[in-house]
Amino acid sequence: MAEKVVGGLKWVGGEIAATLRRVRDLVETHGASGDPGRMKEAVDALLEVRGVLMALELTLPARLAEEMQRLAEALGKGQVASLEGAAEALMLGLIQLPNHLDRLESGAALPPLTLWPAINDLRASRGVTPLTQAELLVAG
Repeated sequence: MAEKVVGGLKWVGGEIAATLRRVRDLVETHGASGDPGRMKEAVDALLEVRGVLMALELTLPARLAEEMQRLAEALGKGQVASLEGAAEALMLGLIQLPNHLDRLESGAALPPLTLWPAINDLRASRGVTPLTQAELLVAG
C-alpha cells in the first residue's frame, strides 16, 4: 500500500502542489476583493485535489482537502463569523497539506492523527463541532 501511495504521489504531486498554490492565490485575492467567484474557483480546485487524494487512498489528506473546500465555500457565501480567522485557517491548511504529502512521498511514517488539528481548525472556522480522534479515524 505505501509503495502505491508514494508512486502515485510522484506522478501527481507536482500538479497537486500547483493547484494548492493557485488556491492560495485565490484566497489571498478574495480577501482583498471579496469576489465570491474567486472562492468558487478555489472550491472547484480543492474538489479536484480531494478526488486525486481519494483515488490514491489518502483518506486523511482527502478529508483535509474536503474541509478546506467546505470552508472556501462558506467564505465565498459570507457564512463565516470571522473572515480573517477563516482565511487564516484555510491558508494554514494550504500550507500543511502539501507539506504532509511531501513527507509521505519521501517515505516518512506519519502518525494517523497528524492532520487532526488542522481539520478541526477548519471546522471551527465554519462553526461546526470538531471531530473526535475516533470519528476521524473511523471516517478516514
